[in-house]
Amino acid sequence: MAKLPVVELSSALCMMETLSGVVHDERVRIMVSLGAASRRDPAAKKLLSELWQGPVFARRLVLKSCLASKDGALVMAGLCDPSRLVRGLARKLVASCCTDEQALQALTDAFSTHRHLPLAIALRRAGRTAPLDKFTDFLAASGQAFYLSDIVPLGSEASCRRHLGKALAQPSSSFFHRLSLYHPQLFAEAAQDALQKGPLGGPWKVAIQAELHTLAVKTPDAALALLGALLRHGEVFPPALFSPLAERRPRPLVDLCAAHNLKLPAGLYEHRVGKLGPAQLRYLVTECRLALGNPRHFFRKLGAVEKDAVVQAFVQSKLREP
Repeated sequence: MAKLPVVELSSALCMMETLSGVVHDERVRIMVSLGAASRRDPAAKKLLSELWQGPVFARRLVLKSCLASKDGALVMAGLCDPSRLVRGLARKLVASCCTDEQALQALTDAFSTHRHLPLAIALRRAGRTAPLDKFTDFLAASGQAFYLSDIVPLGSEASCRRHLGKALAQPSSSFFHRLSLYHPQLFAEAAQDALQKGPLGGPWKVAIQAELHTLAVKTPDAALALLGALLRHGEVFPPALFSPLAERRPRPLVDLCAAHNLKLPAGLYEHRVGKLGPAQLRYLVTECRLALGNPRHFFRKLGAVEKDAVVQAFVQSKLREP
């Protein structure tokens, strides 16, 4: 990061002349430095207040100072500015500069014009779930069920669980994607609850097909449980999930395939054979030997117990090649 310049405090008019004579990147560095100074120097804060009374060009630069000053009140003032450019920049600064109370007020105000979603996503990316939880409660209390599915997955897990039923009444593809992204365990639990009612159809069927890979990477145990429920309903095991699950849960994956008589891809465990136990090795040697790869390569990597299991399974198996 470039070192911030030392700003010489002057009148607002002189500062505007200085800013007009440099390139934009340098203007931003000057304003960020001025914002940092305003946290401890009243004169710098006064200069920023004077610049804020200037044209749109000046007000946008003053908002840049909030990157260092974290002046949430100034950002809130920017949200009410007559200029669309100033309001747009202020919205981008809410997540990093405003308090929880200010962020909640910004969300509520933005909701009146249905521009709350980009702000809510920015808050979630910054890890600011407290204002999102209160905003979700506000939507639920005011009967705005139509908008809940967009916001519920962005909040904390406790808030998401509290409002999940209402959100599921009007789900969307974005809702399911955000739920699996931010709360994968909760997504898997809700999907299993839906499967208990019978074979999947409609939004859930599409959502699970789209989000299973995310679950396999983030919460492999939940993904395996969900896959087991899907297989019991006659669904097909997605081939793209073999590799991530074999890497993260090698033994449970083999157990799942054994329970449902599934064949694993050739070479899947060639470089993961050391993660398997005797029971999994016996099944693979007996039913799906190609998944282990070349015996000359994997056999030497096994321990004494695992080698004995492989030999015994090979002797008892009807397969002889490879």
